[in-house]
Order: sequence, then C-alpha cells, then structure tokens
Amino acid sequence: MRGSEQMKIIQVVRSGRKIWPGKATAYVSVAILMMLIVSIHSFHFAGRNFREDEINTIHAAKVLSSSQTVQWLAVEGFHPPGWRLVATAWVKQFGMAEPMARYMSTLFTLLTLAVVFRLGADLFDRQVGLIAVLIIGMLPFFHFFSHELRPYSALVLCVAGMQ
Repeated sequence: MRGSEQMKIIQVVRSGRKIWPGKATAYVSVAILMMLIVSIHSFHFAGRNFREDEINTIHAAKVLSSSQTVQWLAVEGFHPPGWRLVATAWVKQFGMAEPMARYMSTLFTLLTLAVVFRLGADLFDRQVGLIAVLIIGMLPFFHFFSHELRPYSALVLCVAGMQ
C-alpha cells in the first residue's frame, strides 16, 4: 500500500465516518446470504407430497398438449396469466419429481432476493439492501411458498420487480 492510500484510510478512520465494504464485497455477501436462504428453503423439499393444485399442474404437463392446456386455462382461470403455461413447460423440461418440479419456485425466490437487494441498494445503500434480503428471506410465508409449485413466489418477484 502506498503512503497516500494509507493516509486516506487513516483520515477516514479518524473522522469517524462509516466504512462500508466495496461493491464486490457487498455482492459476495448478498450471494452468500441468498444461497444460505435458498438452501434452508430447499431443505424441506424431500418430505413434502404434492398438493392438489400442484398435481393439477403436473397432470397438465404430462397429459395435455399446449393447445389443450390453453383451453383448460380458459375454463379454470384463477391463476395469474401465463403461470400454468410456464409451470407446465418447466415440468415438461425438468421432470415430475417433487424437488425438480418445485425448483422453479426456488429460482423465483432467488431472483426475488436479488431484486430486493438491488431495490434496497438503489433507493438507500448496499447495507439496507442486505438487511432487506435478510428480512424477506426470514418471512414464514415467503419460506413456505418458496418450495411449492404455485405462483406465489413468481408474484412476489413481479411485485418487487415493478418497484
């Protein structure tokens, strides 16, 4: 370290200003925190059976063609637009096993945490973004729906992304 850099550090420390780590450190901290939250959420995958709503989505992916899925959605349209299409495409691509089918919600959860961090960092600072990720990651309903093949984690992502 050169003398001028050392002097700047000493001046910052003596002035009492808060020292917050650089961007790289903050992003690594967020990545570690997000992976920790997602791994805690994923711990519950193995022991949970599909619920009725999830079974309907799996059935549509297994049995119905794309046009039949659209017709089925017209009759049973209580989910957000496009949700069943995305979910059936996911199940067709990655399989019907419970963990694999539910990883789509985990992906939406991970993206939501990233968006919440970015939102907090843009509106305030990186420290607020980290705290926001920690708070939303600890919410019980966010934890519960992060491992369900249901549209709730995608809706939270949409709401956070619209801010």
